[in-house]
Amino acid sequence: MGSGMSINNETPGQDPSDLSGMVVAGRFQVERRVGDGATGVVWKAHHLALDRECAIKVLKDTSAADGQLAARFRREGRAASRLDHPNIVYISDFGRMEDGRLYLVMEYIEGPSLRDVMADGPMPRGRAFDVLRQVAAALDAAHEAGVVHRDIKPENILLQVSEDGTDTVKILDFSLAKIMDGSDLTALTKKGDLFGTPAYMSPEQVRSD
Repeated sequence: MGSGMSINNETPGQDPSDLSGMVVAGRFQVERRVGDGATGVVWKAHHLALDRECAIKVLKDTSAADGQLAARFRREGRAASRLDHPNIVYISDFGRMEDGRLYLVMEYIEGPSLRDVMADGPMPRGRAFDVLRQVAAALDAAHEAGVVHRDIKPENILLQVSEDGTDTVKILDFSLAKIMDGSDLTALTKKGDLFGTPAYMSPEQVRSD
């Protein structure tokens, strides 16, 4: 697991938050920014040794690198890395940059989020059913592995659309996941704490059950 960061073609006055052109851990060539979440920024990158695309999620705040936010970031990596399912984004690496920021390396998914698709209007019934079936299969596999996602929403569901028009669902963002193995990471959320997206929280989650 790499933890260093080198910079290619750095220019004076370059924004330190812009990773474009950098090489993370000596093997991940960052290309462009592709996403922005509450805890991290996602970049498309190229694995130099394996010659394949990947994505790197970088913790936004270096000052939070050793706090609860960092603990949740680590938990995201730990929770997703224990899951091997075709409908869950695969996590392959975790590390810390020289400036203190933590990063996760995951498979790169080319496709819209379910939120993007929903913006075009209601989905055909057959397509919606197929997406729901794949989401349920992924969550069932996660629960069997002792992982509860706790933030399932359209933004966290990506769709890879094949040439024949069929969808492959990819669930991502396990930063609020609960790991049911008695580890200290489960203690990040205490009874009475509320985490999640209100419009998509289950009744038991709202009640802190």
